[in-house]
Amino acid sequence: MDDDNDKPVDVLEMGWFHSLVETGFIGKKDGKLQCIVDTFDLLFVIYLCNDRDISGSVGYIPDFRPNMAFAEQGLVCPWEHCIEFMPLPPRSKQQIVEHKKHLQEMFDKDAYAHKTPEDIAFLRGMLEDPIPEDAIDGDVDPLEYGGCPIFGHCCPGGVLQAKLCAEQEKVDDEETSG
Repeated sequence: MDDDNDKPVDVLEMGWFHSLVETGFIGKKDGKLQCIVDTFDLLFVIYLCNDRDISGSVGYIPDFRPNMAFAEQGLVCPWEHCIEFMPLPPRSKQQIVEHKKHLQEMFDKDAYAHKTPEDIAFLRGMLEDPIPEDAIDGDVDPLEYGGCPIFGHCCPGGVLQAKLCAEQEKVDDEETSG
Protein backbone atom coordinates (compact mmCIF):
# COMPACT_ATOMS: atom_id res chain seq x y z
CA MET A 1 0.00 0.00 0.00
CA ASP A 2 1.12 3.57 -0.40
CA ASP A 3 1.81 6.02 2.43
CA ASP A 4 -1.92 6.66 2.81
CA ASN A 5 -2.65 2.90 2.70
CA ASP A 6 -5.16 3.33 -0.09
CA LYS A 7 -3.58 1.78 -3.19
CA PRO A 8 -1.17 -1.07 -3.97
CA VAL A 9 2.54 -0.44 -4.33
CA ASP A 10 4.44 -1.69 -7.38
CA VAL A 11 5.21 -5.29 -6.42
CA LEU A 12 7.88 -5.70 -9.10
CA GLU A 13 10.45 -5.22 -6.32
CA MET A 14 10.01 -8.87 -5.27
CA GLY A 15 10.60 -9.98 -8.85
CA TRP A 16 13.70 -7.80 -8.96
CA PHE A 17 15.12 -9.60 -5.91
CA HIS A 18 14.29 -12.95 -7.55
CA SER A 19 16.28 -11.87 -10.60
CA LEU A 20 19.24 -10.93 -8.39
CA VAL A 21 19.18 -14.48 -7.01
CA GLU A 22 18.89 -15.99 -10.49
CA THR A 23 21.83 -13.94 -11.82
CA GLY A 24 24.02 -14.86 -8.87
CA PHE A 25 24.31 -11.41 -7.26
CA ILE A 26 22.55 -12.71 -4.17
CA GLY A 27 22.39 -16.26 -2.82
CA LYS A 28 20.16 -18.05 -0.33
CA LYS A 29 21.32 -19.77 2.82
CA ASP A 30 18.87 -21.18 5.35
CA GLY A 31 16.05 -19.50 3.42
CA LYS A 32 17.54 -16.01 3.79
CA LEU A 33 19.11 -13.86 1.13
CA GLN A 34 22.77 -13.05 1.49
CA CYS A 35 25.44 -11.51 -0.67
CA ILE A 36 27.75 -14.01 -2.36
CA VAL A 37 29.66 -11.55 -4.51
CA ASP A 38 32.76 -9.36 -4.18
CA THR A 39 32.79 -5.80 -2.85
CA PHE A 40 32.37 -4.18 -6.27
CA ASP A 41 29.35 -6.33 -7.09
CA LEU A 42 27.88 -5.53 -3.67
CA LEU A 43 28.36 -1.81 -4.28
CA PHE A 44 26.52 -2.24 -7.58
CA VAL A 45 23.60 -3.91 -5.80
CA ILE A 46 23.53 -1.10 -3.24
CA TYR A 47 23.54 1.42 -6.10
CA LEU A 48 20.63 -0.39 -7.75
CA CYS A 49 18.66 -0.41 -4.48
CA ASN A 50 19.28 3.29 -3.94
CA ASP A 51 18.52 4.10 -7.58
CA ARG A 52 15.17 2.31 -7.33
CA ASP A 53 14.41 3.65 -3.81
CA ILE A 54 13.98 0.17 -2.35
CA SER A 55 15.55 -1.53 0.62
CA GLY A 56 18.26 -4.01 -0.15
CA SER A 57 19.01 -4.78 3.50
CA VAL A 58 21.65 -2.07 3.35
CA GLY A 59 20.37 0.00 6.25
CA TYR A 60 17.56 2.42 6.95
CA ILE A 61 16.18 4.42 4.06
CA PRO A 62 13.46 7.11 4.17
CA ASP A 63 11.11 5.21 1.85
CA PHE A 64 7.82 4.64 3.63
CA ARG A 65 6.41 2.08 1.22
CA PRO A 66 6.36 -1.51 2.43
CA ASN A 67 9.26 -3.68 1.31
CA MET A 68 7.44 -6.47 -0.51
CA ALA A 69 10.56 -8.69 -0.40
CA PHE A 70 11.07 -8.44 3.37
CA ALA A 71 10.46 -12.14 4.09
CA GLU A 72 12.90 -13.26 1.41
CA GLN A 73 15.48 -10.86 2.81
CA GLY A 74 15.14 -12.44 6.25
CA LEU A 75 13.54 -9.32 7.74
CA VAL A 76 10.67 -9.47 10.21
CA CYS A 77 8.64 -6.59 8.85
CA PRO A 78 7.84 -4.80 5.58
CA TRP A 79 8.74 -1.48 7.25
CA GLU A 80 11.97 -2.55 8.93
CA HIS A 81 13.95 -0.50 6.41
CA CYS A 82 12.38 2.79 7.57
CA ILE A 83 11.12 2.22 11.12
CA GLU A 84 13.92 4.25 12.74
CA PHE A 85 12.62 7.35 10.94
CA MET A 86 9.30 7.08 12.78
CA PRO A 87 8.55 8.68 16.16
CA LEU A 88 8.15 6.73 19.37
CA PRO A 89 4.69 6.50 20.95
CA PRO A 90 4.05 8.95 23.78
CA ARG A 91 5.04 7.98 27.32
CA SER A 92 3.06 8.60 30.48
CA LYS A 93 4.29 10.88 33.26
CA GLN A 94 5.01 7.77 35.34
CA GLN A 95 7.10 6.21 32.56
CA ILE A 96 9.11 9.41 32.22
CA VAL A 97 9.68 9.56 35.99
CA GLU A 98 10.77 5.88 36.02
CA HIS A 99 13.16 6.48 33.15
CA LYS A 100 14.72 9.47 34.90
CA LYS A 101 15.05 7.41 38.07
CA HIS A 102 16.79 4.64 36.10
CA LEU A 103 19.16 7.12 34.44
CA GLN A 104 20.10 8.58 37.83
CA GLU A 105 20.74 5.09 39.23
CA MET A 106 23.01 4.34 36.28
CA PHE A 107 24.93 7.59 36.82
CA ASP A 108 25.23 6.79 40.54
CA LYS A 109 26.72 3.37 39.67
CA ASP A 110 29.15 4.90 37.13
CA ALA A 111 27.55 2.69 34.50
CA TYR A 112 28.17 5.36 31.86
CA ALA A 113 31.87 5.85 32.65
CA HIS A 114 32.87 4.22 29.36
CA LYS A 115 30.57 6.46 27.28
CA THR A 116 31.82 9.32 25.14
CA PRO A 117 31.40 12.88 26.46
CA GLU A 118 28.72 13.42 23.80
CA ASP A 119 26.75 10.36 24.96
CA ILE A 120 27.06 11.42 28.60
CA ALA A 121 25.83 14.92 27.73
CA PHE A 122 22.89 13.38 25.86
CA LEU A 123 21.98 11.14 28.82
CA ARG A 124 22.35 14.03 31.31
CA GLY A 125 20.09 16.11 29.09
CA MET A 126 17.44 13.40 29.24
CA LEU A 127 17.78 13.34 33.00
CA GLU A 128 17.58 17.12 33.36
CA ASP A 129 14.78 17.77 30.83
CA PRO A 130 11.54 18.65 32.61
CA ILE A 131 8.53 16.40 32.30
CA PRO A 132 6.38 17.87 29.51
CA GLU A 133 3.23 19.57 30.72
CA ASP A 134 1.20 17.61 28.19
CA ALA A 135 2.55 14.22 29.32
CA ILE A 136 -0.22 11.66 29.64
CA ASP A 137 -1.56 10.76 33.09
CA GLY A 138 -2.21 7.06 33.62
CA ASP A 139 -1.19 4.07 31.54
CA VAL A 140 -0.24 4.37 27.89
CA ASP A 141 -0.76 1.46 25.53
CA PRO A 142 1.78 1.95 22.72
CA LEU A 143 -0.41 -0.11 20.36
CA GLU A 144 -3.11 2.57 20.54
CA TYR A 145 -0.57 4.91 18.92
CA GLY A 146 0.71 2.36 16.40
CA GLY A 147 3.74 1.43 18.51
CA CYS A 148 5.51 -1.53 16.91
CA PRO A 149 5.63 -4.52 19.28
CA ILE A 150 9.09 -5.44 17.93
CA PHE A 151 10.92 -2.16 17.29
CA GLY A 152 8.96 0.26 19.49
CA HIS A 153 8.61 3.08 16.96
CA CYS A 154 5.23 4.01 15.51
CA CYS A 155 4.56 1.76 12.54
CA PRO A 156 4.36 3.40 9.11
CA GLY A 157 1.59 0.85 8.46
CA GLY A 158 -0.53 2.44 11.19
CA VAL A 159 -2.32 1.28 14.31
CA LEU A 160 -4.04 -1.66 12.63
CA GLN A 161 -0.70 -3.03 11.35
CA ALA A 162 0.87 -2.68 14.82
CA LYS A 163 -2.04 -4.56 16.38
CA LEU A 164 -1.85 -7.31 13.75
CA CYS A 165 1.88 -7.69 14.43
CA ALA A 166 1.25 -7.83 18.18
CA GLU A 167 -1.24 -10.65 17.63
CA GLN A 168 1.26 -12.47 15.40
CA GLU A 169 3.95 -12.04 18.06
CA LYS A 170 1.61 -13.71 20.59
CA VAL A 171 1.01 -16.62 18.20
CA ASP A 172 4.76 -16.95 17.52
CA ASP A 173 5.52 -16.89 21.27
CA GLU A 174 2.88 -19.55 21.95
CA GLU A 175 4.26 -21.77 19.17
CA THR A 176 7.82 -21.33 20.45
CA SER A 177 6.99 -22.01 24.09
CA GLY A 178 4.40 -24.67 23.65
